[in-house]
Amino acid sequence: MAEDRTLTAASRQLRGLGLPHYEITMKGSKGTSVNVMPFNEILNDLGRLKWGNRGGCHVYIRGQRDSDHDLVLLDDISRFTPEKMKAAGHDPAVVVQTSPGSIQAWVRLGRSVSAKVRHEVARELANLYDGDRAAVNPHQAGRLAGFTNQKPEHKGPKGFPYVLLMNAPGKPAPAADQLILHATDKAAEAAERLQAMMAVDLQISASGDAHRDLVAAWSAEYSKQVQPDLSKVDWWIVNLGLGRDVHPDILASALAEAATRKGKHAIDYAERTVRKALSERR
Repeated sequence: MAEDRTLTAASRQLRGLGLPHYEITMKGSKGTSVNVMPFNEILNDLGRLKWGNRGGCHVYIRGQRDSDHDLVLLDDISRFTPEKMKAAGHDPAVVVQTSPGSIQAWVRLGRSVSAKVRHEVARELANLYDGDRAAVNPHQAGRLAGFTNQKPEHKGPKGFPYVLLMNAPGKPAPAADQLILHATDKAAEAAERLQAMMAVDLQISASGDAHRDLVAAWSAEYSKQVQPDLSKVDWWIVNLGLGRDVHPDILASALAEAATRKGKHAIDYAERTVRKALSERR
């Protein structure tokens, strides 16, 4: 019987990641399915995943979003970066090639930590190893080995490239404790900055030109950020505005004007941020 290479690659990756349960996402043009499964159930579900992948779906994996765990993903690094990481004690537990020349490295911290700490670890690793800053997220999903990368730009004469498992020692990084300590300090500093911002009242003039005042408030807060995490500023002002009964449409239009860094996506970003804030308030 021929070897099932997808089964071999996926099982090795799952063992290397080392969690009891995973969140498996199959995403395609007709929708997205998300399932939380233990190791054995994922392997038993490979038939469905293969069928979806052949039909154009991407197959992603990550730790459960509602649970603390020890996995951090570093995305879009070069093939030589994992060796640099090892030299610094940041040995990847799993290395996957998602497309020719593009690597994802999973780092295990050896003990479960909060999403805030994992976020800061991901930021530190991306800065150290020139990873994709847009993928700095404690819930970032990576690709599951043994399936094809269905991005149109990667399609070649032989079809879509397979996601290849390069290495899966599955061990926590030797310098994980230092990463956690540094990240814990950074998370505490971020919380202090957010508290300081929350202590400032949002000034909206008696003239009633809330849009103009909000754009000015955003610009003023952006300029104060020494190491800017402007999304936190956006989140703070949106929630402060909702608390002052500013109409959501005014908040969205002001944020879209202020968030020039988002370019053509500014309107979508602003509307999405306001919708999320409204949803959480409910």
